[in-house]
Amino acid sequence: MKLLIRPCSNFFKSSNLFFFTSLFAFLFTLNRSTAQSCDPTGNLIIFSNYDGGELNINVDVDIADLRIGICSYEPVRITISGPFSGNVTEVLYAGANSSQNNNNCNIGNFPTSISGVPASNYTIQTAPSVTVTNPNGNNGGIICGYSCDLNNDQGGCNTINQVVDYFTTQLGGSLYALNVQYCCWLNSTTYSVAALSGLCCQSPNNAVSIAYTGGSFCTNITTPQNVILNGNGVGTYSAVPAGLDLNLATGAVTPSGSAPGFYIVTYTVPGCPGTSATTTLQIINGPTATIAYQGPFSETVTTSQPVELTGPAGGSFTSSPGGLNLSATTGAINPSLSLPGTYTVTYTPPASPPCPGAPVSTEVTITTDPANNAAFSYTASSYCDSENPQLPIISGSAGGRFTATPAGLSLDGNTGAIDLQNSIPGTYAIIYTLLAPFTAADTFTVLLIEGPRVQVSARDTLCGQSITLAATGTGDFLWSTGETTGVIAVAPDISTQYCVTSTLNGCTDTACIEVTLDRSCCKIYVPNVFSPNSDGINDTFYPFATCPFESYEFLIFDRWGALVFKSNNPQNRWNGTFNDKVCSSDSYLYTISYQFVSQPINRISGSVNLLR
Repeated sequence: MKLLIRPCSNFFKSSNLFFFTSLFAFLFTLNRSTAQSCDPTGNLIIFSNYDGGELNINVDVDIADLRIGICSYEPVRITISGPFSGNVTEVLYAGANSSQNNNNCNIGNFPTSISGVPASNYTIQTAPSVTVTNPNGNNGGIICGYSCDLNNDQGGCNTINQVVDYFTTQLGGSLYALNVQYCCWLNSTTYSVAALSGLCCQSPNNAVSIAYTGGSFCTNITTPQNVILNGNGVGTYSAVPAGLDLNLATGAVTPSGSAPGFYIVTYTVPGCPGTSATTTLQIINGPTATIAYQGPFSETVTTSQPVELTGPAGGSFTSSPGGLNLSATTGAINPSLSLPGTYTVTYTPPASPPCPGAPVSTEVTITTDPANNAAFSYTASSYCDSENPQLPIISGSAGGRFTATPAGLSLDGNTGAIDLQNSIPGTYAIIYTLLAPFTAADTFTVLLIEGPRVQVSARDTLCGQSITLAATGTGDFLWSTGETTGVIAVAPDISTQYCVTSTLNGCTDTACIEVTLDRSCCKIYVPNVFSPNSDGINDTFYPFATCPFESYEFLIFDRWGALVFKSNNPQNRWNGTFNDKVCSSDSYLYTISYQFVSQPINRISGSVNLLR
C-alpha cells in the first residue's frame, strides 16, 4: 500500500625552572582546597600542563557554544575533532609558548598550533597578563599550570586559580571540566569531552578498579564472562600466569578455553599519571561428558541398546519428544518399545561442587518396519492460526488418508494440508491411515493457537506536516518506529515504509504501509521582528522551514555592514548578542543561502527589527 503526502515540517621553560625527581610525585597531588567547581551543564573546558605536547580533544557531547582554554609552558599542537566539533565557538591558548625547544615530549620541535576549528575561532597568546594574583604563583603573566595546589609555591608556574580566572575572564561561560597534569599531552591519547564530565582539577585516569562476578568460573562455561570496570580511562588487560583465555581489549574471560588455576588479571591505563588495577580469579575444572548411540535402530529390535558415555557417570538421561523408551539412569533404549522417530537424548553429568554438570546431547532414530510404515509428521507441533497452510512430511509409505479429531480443523484428507487460517484454535490428533497393501496408521498431535489479526491504514493527512497511521485488530502492537500504541503520527524526511506487528499468545501478524513524499511544497519563512528580553517569547531570531535543509548559511549584519552572527547549523539561533555583548534595538540585515533536499540552491535577504 502506498500513500502520497506533502512534507511541510520538517552546533618558560626558563632555565631557572627546575624540579627535583624526588618532588615528581608531589606534582601530581591534587589539593582539594582549590575549591574549583565544575558544572556538567557548563560550556567551558580548560586544559593545563607544563610540558606541552600534542593535545587531541574529541568533542563527543553536544554542548552548545563550547569554549576551550589551553595553558602550557612548552608549545602544544592542538587538534579538535568529533561529531560536535562544530559547536566549538572559541579556542584560546595562553602560556609561555617557550621557544627553547626542549623537546621533553620526544616528538620534535614545533610552534603552538590549533586545528579542527576555523582560524577565526582561535587565538594564541604568549604570557598574557594575569587577571588575579597569588603569592604562590607567577604574577607576571599566564605561562603554565601543572597542579591544583594553591597553598604551595608553584616553582614559577601559575596557581590553578590564576589559570581558571584568566580563561573565565577571556572566554566567559561556565566551567564544564578542568584537566590538569604536569607531563606531556601525547598523540596516543585522545581526551573525550564525555569522559571529562564531572572531572574538576583531576586526571581522568586517576583511579580504576576491576572485578569479576563471583571470582571463580567452571571450565564447562562456554560464554565469555565480562569484567566489571569502575573508573575512567582506556587501557588494556593482561593476566599471569599463562593459560587464561582473556580478551586483552575488553577483559572478558572464556572459562572453557582456560586452564584450571588461579590468575591475577591486571588492567593498565596509560597516561599522566598512568594507573592500574588488579583482581584475582579462579578457573575450576567442571564436569564434561559426551554420549552417542550406534543407531539408527529398527522398531523390530527387542534388545536394550546401550549408550556410549565418556566422562563422569552417575548423571541422568532425558529425551524429547515423547515416545522413546529410555532408562533415565543408564541411558539404554529399547527400540521395540519406542515409537518410530528421531529423538534428542540429553545427559546431565553429576555436579562437581562448585561446578554444575554441563548437559550434552545426541540424536537417535527409531525406524519404522517396512510392513507397518505409516510414519508422518509436520514441521512443528504447534502453529498460529495466522500462518500459511502446512503440508505433512511423509517418511513412510504414500497413498494413505488423513483425518483429524475433534472437528474444527480444515484438513485436506488426500494431501494432509492444514488450512490454518480457516481452522478453529485447539488441539487436534491427525491420523494417517494406510489401506493397501498394508493396514497401518500413525498419529501426530497439532496445537493450533489463536493469533492476532492486524491491518494498518492512514488518515488525517496534513500538507506534509504529518500523517496519522492507525492499526486495527487484536493483540499488542509494535510499530517499526518502536511505538506501541494503536495510532501514531509520522513525518518522515524520505519515502518510508512503516510496519506494525501484533502479538497474541506468542503469535504475530504484520501489516505495512508506505508513505511516499512530495517535496514540492517546501517553504521558508523569516520573521521581521524579535525581542530578546528573556521573557520566553520570541527571544531568538531564525528562519522557519517546512523541510530539512541539504545546505544552509545564515548571516546577520548591523546597519554599518558588520557581521554580528553567522551559522551553518539551522539549530543555532541569534539571541541578539555579539561577542557576548547585548546588541541595541535597531534594524539588522540578513542573508540566507539554503537548499532543500532534491531542490535548487536559493538565497534570500531582508531585515529584522530587534526590540528590547
